[in-house]
Amino acid sequence: MNLLNLALGRFGLTLHPPESVEVLVLRPLSAEAATPNARGLVEAALEQPLSGPPLKELIPGKRRAALLVGDVTWPAPYEAVLPTLVDALVSGGIRPTRIVTVAFPGEAGTVIGRSAVRRYGEQILGDHDIFTFLRTEDLVDFDACVAVFPQVPGVREALSSVRVDFALALQSSTGLVPQLAGVRCGSVESLWVPQRALPEVTMGTEVELQTGGGAPADATLEDALASWRRTPTRATTRVLAFDGAEGLGSSYFTQELFKSLRRIVRGEKAEPHLPAWTPARALEESLQDGGRIVLYSPGLAEHGETEYLKDVLLESPSLAERFKLVETEVVLWLQLEQWYGKTYRLFAEPLGWRGESMLDEKGLPLA
Repeated sequence: MNLLNLALGRFGLTLHPPESVEVLVLRPLSAEAATPNARGLVEAALEQPLSGPPLKELIPGKRRAALLVGDVTWPAPYEAVLPTLVDALVSGGIRPTRIVTVAFPGEAGTVIGRSAVRRYGEQILGDHDIFTFLRTEDLVDFDACVAVFPQVPGVREALSSVRVDFALALQSSTGLVPQLAGVRCGSVESLWVPQRALPEVTMGTEVELQTGGGAPADATLEDALASWRRTPTRATTRVLAFDGAEGLGSSYFTQELFKSLRRIVRGEKAEPHLPAWTPARALEESLQDGGRIVLYSPGLAEHGETEYLKDVLLESPSLAERFKLVETEVVLWLQLEQWYGKTYRLFAEPLGWRGESMLDEKGLPLA
């Protein structure tokens, strides 16, 4: 029997694909133990950067610090890292009131409320201001800029537009829920390598299934779509499995989502001046040119916001045929069978965004 274990919510999910379906899994969940001492990992990395001096040698004389962290489009275990990093800055002489958190690149909207708590932790939000990045000029008043980002493709290119004095690259665990597995420090250039191509095994795959990465990173559709921040899929159908208990996401995302769906109904393309990547645009591009999407989310199906999404789909039967919301495994396999018959290829990424591991300069996985 085919078994497919997914990082979904806090307890995971096991699917049972039909025996006639060919399932391809490159990076399965691991049976990792609990995260090691996160503070110890961060402190050791700060003391021994891969390039340049340690952070404590860069801080003396600095007055104001900006912590550049990923917005909804760059998830990572920030909560496990930021308190220790703030302590290091304070020990170096920067007052706590002069340390702010800046969500970058900020094109996906303002990060506030529950979304911010899930992403950065109550301690950081309780003690420090958080802003959404708008312009490079906004960082001029800070004489120390420290970037904290996931070690995934595309980060180096994203950070090339801003001044970064010191960077932390975070590795996420490959277990059931996102946890801190490693920290690398140094200059941006030394920590990240260019984006790599998707595995050739995905060629000819009809269905691609990804998760939102596990709790708390998959509480909303907006959060879960971060797993789609990579090169376009080669599959004609994308299945996104996530918790969704807190609904669609921020008001900004919800507005952009409905705008995107209405553009598709009218047969229009996305406006060229829109940001290169946002969760709403990722969903829109997957539906363009006849693509299909299945949102498999028991939590979203029960949330009141879903009614608005269903109303939009009812306005366009042609779109509703290609964009499905399902809450049970039985309905998922029946829907895929309706589109492809009993036999098709399914490429699965049970880790979601955490499956986008990095390669070193020799093309080998980073430890």
